[in-house]
Amino acid sequence: MAHFRSIFYLIGWLIIILAVSMTPSVLLDFLDGVQDYRAYVFAQVIMIFLGVLFVFSNKSSTDIDFDKRDSFLLTTFSWLFAVGFSALPFMLSSMPLSLTDALFESVSGLTTTGATILEKLDQLPRGLLFWRSMLQWLGGIGIIVMALTILTDMRVGGLELFQSESSDRSEKFLPRVAQIAKVIFFTYVFLTASCFLALFFLKVGWFDALCHSMTTISTGGFSTHDASVGFFKSAAVEYVLSFFMWTGGVTQLLFGYFLTRNWQSFFRDDQVKAYIRITFFFVILMTGWNLVHQKEDVFVVITKSFFNVLSAITTTGFSSSDYSLWGGVGWMVFFVAPFIGGCTGSTSGGIKVFRFQILWRVTSIHLKKLRRPHGIFLAKYNGKQLSESVFDSVSSFVMLFAFCYFILCFTLTLFGLDFSTALSAAGAMLTNLGPGLGNQIGPTQTYASFVTPVKWIFMGAMVLGRLELVTILILLTPAFWKD
Repeated sequence: MAHFRSIFYLIGWLIIILAVSMTPSVLLDFLDGVQDYRAYVFAQVIMIFLGVLFVFSNKSSTDIDFDKRDSFLLTTFSWLFAVGFSALPFMLSSMPLSLTDALFESVSGLTTTGATILEKLDQLPRGLLFWRSMLQWLGGIGIIVMALTILTDMRVGGLELFQSESSDRSEKFLPRVAQIAKVIFFTYVFLTASCFLALFFLKVGWFDALCHSMTTISTGGFSTHDASVGFFKSAAVEYVLSFFMWTGGVTQLLFGYFLTRNWQSFFRDDQVKAYIRITFFFVILMTGWNLVHQKEDVFVVITKSFFNVLSAITTTGFSSSDYSLWGGVGWMVFFVAPFIGGCTGSTSGGIKVFRFQILWRVTSIHLKKLRRPHGIFLAKYNGKQLSESVFDSVSSFVMLFAFCYFILCFTLTLFGLDFSTALSAAGAMLTNLGPGLGNQIGPTQTYASFVTPVKWIFMGAMVLGRLELVTILILLTPAFWKD
């Protein structure tokens, strides 16, 4: 039987944390004389009341001990509750947002997707803009902790490869989470602060610098301006954000060790090395193409290509120009790169680099066996032999991802989306990229024009992609609920 009391006890604390995180938005709107601060206070009162109610009504004198079913339920329910409560400020503010639009913005924020239905961002209150950034920052750290603790234990998509070697398997679930979360939290805060200081040094206003540092490290992509990063018209800003987007796509726990222990091990990691090579391949390809076909200054072309490709492969979703106008090669790069994504244990979306590495190594062994049927070939990852269970887990995940993608594409066409828009939108949602390609969902457009049913489909796809598919889909199987 599932331990629902323990699950809702932890969800209660999550709701309280969300409520407290709303305080900067209250202060910003109060200082700016914007009456929406009352909406935030009202939302805080509701959330703190319910959070405290959840905590005290489900508190137990015994230790919390989860099995795998509890972990799946905790992961899914935590995100769903967080999405619902995070939408309250959007619904209660003076903006005329419907329930669907408020939930869409909340889902997009917490999943670090970056798709938006809001227009005229430059005219919105600072409290609301900061809340969007805060959602992505909180969602980003939540994603990392989930991937490196809960999903690792549940062996979702081969993530058992990243089981912390220092973690004692006899430990209770929560102490192990606390250990990893501590390293992640300090690394995450350090990178955010570093990005903020770099932007502030470049004469970016403190508010824009803070919001963009939060949405860069979380690879979320929410901006405070309609023109996104193109608003700053600064190559230096684009290169700084490119660097920190790239670090957001690295396994944060590994980056934490890089800062505190042996930095050489950072560059010896198989996934980091592949991530670097893939990044440079797409950057060089896009830069070469644009140098031939764009008539702008060479430095401008290089800067735009570098920044926008980094934004795509890390599934951040920032833009400094309309890359959907960059021709056929541009479309292919910005369509394919987000599916690869960054490293596991990062805030990036997509299938993740390590899964493509595993598939490549399995395929290579299969080809070798065709030539030498009796040969013995061992696949290794970071110097360790890979087990059959990892092969099966990764293969199943990739097949499931492809299946969900094509079902999503087909469903979107039933609502009148043209073929290219359906392909791009489905990919942008499942990979948590945000902006798509074309006139309707390009980097200069929003998702406000879509009908309500399509927005709900998009929301489901964002959550499905963020929770690694299996986490939600397994709840739909009858066997999951049997003792």
